[in-house]
Amino acid sequence: MIISIRGTSGSGKTHLVRALMALYHDRVDERVGNRLVGHDCHAREIGKGMFVLGPYRDTAWSGGADMLCPPHKTREGKFKLIYDWALRRNVVFEGLMEGNEVARTVALSRQFDTHVIFLDTSLEECLQAVNARRAARGVTEPVDPRKTEEKHAELVRVRARLRQAGVSTYFLGRDAALAKVRELLGV
Repeated sequence: MIISIRGTSGSGKTHLVRALMALYHDRVDERVGNRLVGHDCHAREIGKGMFVLGPYRDTAWSGGADMLCPPHKTREGKFKLIYDWALRRNVVFEGLMEGNEVARTVALSRQFDTHVIFLDTSLEECLQAVNARRAARGVTEPVDPRKTEEKHAELVRVRARLRQAGVSTYFLGRDAALAKVRELLGV
């Protein structure tokens, strides 16, 4: 199974994945060569584990697919990792840059049980979260809201395209999204 978490900056994508990872007490860094590309998460009582794409180490920064280094930073590289991992285990991924991906997501859904969860966090909450994260890093100037507004509108269009292609999509709040992911994974 593949689960993609999508939303604008500050919507709670990374927070949701960190909360999910906390349920798995045995986590092993997954590397390709010397590059951290994700985490292999297990818990005896849960059964089948999951791969989480991207590093989730520094809590002052976002995690996920956006934080990958070359050659895995490209969409092609990321989706190859997702495909390879999905052959063996559940895969969960999130990232701002993958939010508008349609073709590769549809292709994966033809081979794997694929679910895309869009977070319904309000634009105001997203901007507050981004500014709080920036302040934690010492950046005091507020973020320009235009890119976040554009991304928000783009995600509405992406969700419609995925639904038209037959991909399972959900539009949920943060808590409901975590509950849905837990239900899908049987956690």
